[in-house]
Amino acid sequence: MSEFLIAIHALVYLGHCNTALNSEQLAENICVNPVRVRAVMKCFVDSGIVKTKRGHSGGYVLATSLEAISLADVAQTLHYELIHNNWYTGDENACCQISAGIQGYIRGLISIINIDIYNLLKKISLKEVETTILKRENHETL
Repeated sequence: MSEFLIAIHALVYLGHCNTALNSEQLAENICVNPVRVRAVMKCFVDSGIVKTKRGHSGGYVLATSLEAISLADVAQTLHYELIHNNWYTGDENACCQISAGIQGYIRGLISIINIDIYNLLKKISLKEVETTILKRENHETL
């Protein structure tokens, strides 16, 4: 989850500042190590969502607007499954039908939940994230 959160924060901040920011500047704002920022941002550079600018005033810049990037785009760029489980109860070889079937059921349920979450995240742009944050900071009602 942390890469997803770092990415959202970094991308929204880049769009808000509308200037090139290096990994140290992003890391300071996000409150994480610059190495983590570089690892996350590499995915977005590779995907074309972010470009790099070389030179003294270089850094990362958005290749598109915040309006054009959805939260689903962020998750998909990171190959991130929002709900993931490494361990399941039961035994697929058990004589008990419940024990034998629960793993498959839960895997299917998690898949459905992830699809539903991605469909919801497709509707939320990073511009909406920025706008919501700024409204809250200005004590406006949502």
